Amino acid sequence: MESIGIPTRVQTAIRMSEVAEPYIRRRAVRRLEKGGVVIFAAGTGNPFFTTDMLVNVEVVLKATNADGVYDDDPRPNPNAHLLDTLNLSRCDHKGTFSDGHDCHNFVPREQYSCCCL
Repeated sequence: MESIGIPTRVQTAIRMSEVAEPYIRRRAVRRLEKGGVVIFAAGTGNPFFTTDMLVNVEVVLKATNADGVYDDDPRPNPNAHLLDTLNLSRCDHKGTFSDGHDCHNFVPREQYSCCCL
């Protein structure tokens, strides 16, 4: 992103000073307010709270080795269906990322759009 002029930082709860800066909420918010991008890795170190929730983002791009969001956990249920689109009403009803995260914890009501990459 920086090669096309978008200021970008990686923040992580796990100390990796060679590749990322530590997760500091106010630093992430400031970067976003200035029009930059923050890539969060390893969250805040607190289970059930995603970093994006804590900085009030408008859009989440979830990059993962999973191929998307399913209507059920595809590991125990081979009949689980990959959802083409994700909306909050469906997520409130049922939705599980194929990496095991529950949508209810990942997508707070009406806060932002979510796209799995």
